[in-house]
Amino acid sequence: MLAHRGRILGYAGQVNDGVAAVKAPMRMSPTSLSMLFILGANYRVLGQYGDAIQALLEHRKRLGGKVVPAPSEQLIAALVQDGQDAAAEDLADHVMTAYPTFSVRVASRYAYRDPIAQATFPAALRCADIPG
Repeated sequence: MLAHRGRILGYAGQVNDGVAAVKAPMRMSPTSLSMLFILGANYRVLGQYGDAIQALLEHRKRLGGKVVPAPSEQLIAALVQDGQDAAAEDLADHVMTAYPTFSVRVASRYAYRDPIAQATFPAALRCADIPG
């Protein structure tokens, strides 16, 4: 799937290429949940928090508001990094209610090549009071 190419490029530190790899196929499949998730995650790593939040909120909307760990943790991190701590903490409470064993350690499975991206993601989750 083309969206996974965007995910791999994002992890490899080629985040701009990862965004481009997702945007092209989204024109053919604009309702793809996986592409919205990957696009949002890549935007977050790029520091384009507004775009990340928009993509990840759209993902959640298309799921009927359902809390799903991977996109929710990316949204929590984007909200924290955008200075929206209260919204991040509220979403973190929802995630912890739905998934009581959820933790920063569980969320830190992303293998970002960029050491800054690797460090800022769990730090943002800790700021939203997700346990270690």
